[in-house]
Amino acid sequence: MIVVPGIERKKIGVYGLGATGIATCEALVASGAEVFSWDEKEEARARTANTRYRAEHPKTWPWSELRSLALSPGVPLTHPKPHPIVRKAHQAGVEIIGDTEFFARAVNALDPALRPRVIAITGSNGKSTTTALIGHLLKETGRDAIVGELRRRLARIEGLPDEGRSRLPFGVEGILFSLCDPAACCLTPRWPQP
Repeated sequence: MIVVPGIERKKIGVYGLGATGIATCEALVASGAEVFSWDEKEEARARTANTRYRAEHPKTWPWSELRSLALSPGVPLTHPKPHPIVRKAHQAGVEIIGDTEFFARAVNALDPALRPRVIAITGSNGKSTTTALIGHLLKETGRDAIVGELRRRLARIEGLPDEGRSRLPFGVEGILFSLCDPAACCLTPRWPQP
């Protein structure tokens, strides 16, 4: 499991408990954070019942003590208008970030000699296919690689490289190039298909 440095004993809110939110909660708990979570859907909240990130309404969160608020991708940050949770975080002076930021912080905290070679893939169409193809090419040429959509796998990746697994390539769909220093980037078409 990926461990995010610098968040031990910090209070972090996670809003949205789909695949991204759950993976983010799991990674944050594994990193030692105290996690407060919520989703507007009852079925999503029910999945957190027996966890260390059990859903609690944001009205009960310790806003003055929160370090960050992680938003799931479907929660509007700015468009068409900011979600009420975003406005609340701004009022409380809480940093608003996404799940990919936690991955980037974990990667960037590593010794440069141990950092994985991130292949960043983004765009509108073809990200999953491109990610799968890159993974196939790496494996067919004898390289171990972890590939996939970061949002669904963040907490389930076994961990970043250490002394025994240095420089393992990650093919990551959906990561923003500006968050880490990728070894390669791929921008798929950014226009609608006919």
